[in-house]
Amino acid sequence: VAICMPMLYSLIMKKSICALLASVSWFMGAMDSFMFWYLVSNSSFCDHQEINHFFCDLKTLMKLSCRGAETIKIVIIVASAVLGFLPFCLILISYANIISSVSKIRTAAGKLKIFSSCGSHLTVVLLFCGTCLSLYMKPDSGNSQENEELLSLLY
Repeated sequence: VAICMPMLYSLIMKKSICALLASVSWFMGAMDSFMFWYLVSNSSFCDHQEINHFFCDLKTLMKLSCRGAETIKIVIIVASAVLGFLPFCLILISYANIISSVSKIRTAAGKLKIFSSCGSHLTVVLLFCGTCLSLYMKPDSGNSQENEELLSLLY
C-alpha cells in the first residue's frame, strides 16, 4: 500500500487496521502453538531416547513417538499450507505489484531506494519461508536427518 498507493496509505492503514492485523497474526500464532502443544503432549514416546537435533523440533519429536504421529503429520502439512504457503504466495503477489509500480518510476534514485529496502525484506522472507516450508512440507525420506538439521538451523 505504501509503495503502490502512497496517497491512500493514511486512509487505508489506520491504527485500528494495524492493530487488527497484528492481533490476528498473534492470535493465529498462539492457536497454532497451542494446537501442536496439545497434540505433542498427548503423544506417547517409546523408552528413553536421545534427540539427535539442535533443539526439540516438532518433526524430530514425531520420529520418537510410538503412536499418534500420523495425525500430527497431517496437521503439520495443513497448518504449513494455511499459515505458511498461503501468506508466502500473497507476499510474492504483493512484490509483483510493487515491482510493477516501481517500474513506472522515472528516476533511478527513486527506484534504487525502493528496491534496496524491498530487496532486504524479500531476502528475509525467502530465507524464512523457504526454509520453513521446505522443512515442514517436504515428504519424509530415509536420509533426510542432516537436511532437516540444516534447514531447522537456518529457520
